[in-house]
Amino acid sequence: MDRYSDQVNGYWEAGNHFYIEIRDDILTLRGNRKEILGDNMKIFYDADAVERGEKTPLIFENNVFSTNPDGEPMCWL
Repeated sequence: MDRYSDQVNGYWEAGNHFYIEIRDDILTLRGNRKEILGDNMKIFYDADAVERGEKTPLIFENNVFSTNPDGEPMCWL
């Protein structure tokens, strides 16, 4: 857990499409029916930027959460 995770933790929704929850550097993505599309997705961010009150991008350890039978990405963030 990062030293500023309490400032990044939260729940956001994009209209009626997706819901995102962040808890202690773990992201959960839910669909419009609140079904889990991806969970336990580890994220990273610039804690120094958070400390300065600046925006910081969220970087995913692995942004692919759906693949086809050949292992090629089908859905990712």
